[in-house]
Amino acid sequence: MLDSSYANPYAGLADTYSLLPAYYLKTGVEVMPKAKSNAEKAIQLNPKLAEAYTSLAWIQMTFEYDWLESEKNYKKAILLNPNYATNYHWYGLLLNVSGKASEAINYLKKALELEPTSLIIPTNLSQAYIFNNQSNLAMKAFDIAAKINPDFPYNLWNYIRCETDYEISIKKLKNSINDNLDQIDIKFEVSPSDNYRVFILPEAIKDVRGVSNDTLQYNVVSQSLEDYGNVYLDVIRNSNSKFILQMIDSNGEVIRVFKNVNQDATYNFDYVRPGKYIFRLIEDANNNDKWDTGNYLKKIKPERVYYFSNELEVRANWDLNETFNLNQIMSVKDSIN
Repeated sequence: MLDSSYANPYAGLADTYSLLPAYYLKTGVEVMPKAKSNAEKAIQLNPKLAEAYTSLAWIQMTFEYDWLESEKNYKKAILLNPNYATNYHWYGLLLNVSGKASEAINYLKKALELEPTSLIIPTNLSQAYIFNNQSNLAMKAFDIAAKINPDFPYNLWNYIRCETDYEISIKKLKNSINDNLDQIDIKFEVSPSDNYRVFILPEAIKDVRGVSNDTLQYNVVSQSLEDYGNVYLDVIRNSNSKFILQMIDSNGEVIRVFKNVNQDATYNFDYVRPGKYIFRLIEDANNNDKWDTGNYLKKIKPERVYYFSNELEVRANWDLNETFNLNQIMSVKDSIN
């Protein structure tokens, strides 16, 4: 038998309605009045229910923008139930957007202490650390959330804001995107100019939503060796430094790389798809296999980047022989952009 005088479900309904706009599922105008009426009903039925005051405070904070009343209700909820994690969490968010990041951190840490398996709480804690110019601690909070879900978008955004090496950030984002695509790589030995049939039985594949496949069949034909071109690049360095040699396509993607160019030699780029490409050499002064931006405070300059003078067009069944001579005038930059 349903009990219409039980207050907790009304507080739950209030939270359900009020969180819909936060996830872009409904507009505030559509659902916030319903959220508020349910929160007020919960308070009417049980004036000592902390969850109800938290629900009302969230509505006042995110929809009505009455932050003074919102703070009063968050504080009241703490007095009624000092172990309600959501209240500490949402109150921390209010303090953070109010420019009180240091205070927000204390409440968010308390929320995380009460709900250590939460994903969103350490994510928001990381944001608060960022606002408080504490990047190292922000990264530690990021790590807590990443252990729960390494691909949570809001948490990845925190990582980007803290990571000073943007190449690492880009790689992390690309990996996350690739890891979450609905695709499967089928690897097998491929011979040139050959026909293949890929046959997948029913229910052989199941995605994260529990949906499985029907019978799948694909016919594919491999390309011939004549469909590709080759580039043979003679590299002549201007110092004894180690360099990184990269081949970049017209979309700016690095498609081939030699990380240990420590001698003058010919570097072969075999079986390249037809298209236009540029080549660059990065002087890897600290031998860490990547380009470094330098450090202004330590007076360390960015590592030099040398660009080959011309864009090369690779044609099918065609070989290109070029010389990348750093002793001649080349395009030199202090950036890989």
